[in-house]
Amino acid sequence: MKKMSMVAVLAMGLSMVACESTDSSGDFTCDVSRTSSSVSVRENVPGLGSYTSTVTAQVDDYGYDYVNIETEYWYANSSEARRGCDNWKEEESSWRDGSMKVTCSGNSVYISEYDEGSLASHERNFEEMCADDRAAYERGDI
Repeated sequence: MKKMSMVAVLAMGLSMVACESTDSSGDFTCDVSRTSSSVSVRENVPGLGSYTSTVTAQVDDYGYDYVNIETEYWYANSSEARRGCDNWKEEESSWRDGSMKVTCSGNSVYISEYDEGSLASHERNFEEMCADDRAAYERGDI
């Protein structure tokens, strides 16, 4: 499973980026929500940016399960946004199967991909990420 896109990037990502909403002020927030067919995370890091990702369960024409992942990083700093875009474009080029598409606009990077994995595993990863990032924020590491 190629989960560089969610877990590993967040480990490296928050030190160089941020996440979804265009609100870069206020308090640190990270919330995970789940429905019967999707799991989402929304994270805001004051002064850095925000991150949102939604993982939706799918079944292909042959009956195999997969997930579709829609992610947006929003960077408070335009030079960090350009760097994030370049990093994601490089990641996209390494997946020659076309499973990842990256588009960049202004201070946002949009990533669309499909992959293996269950909603439960993505939910656990998001919850762990939120706990780790909250602890790092409270320590002043991000």
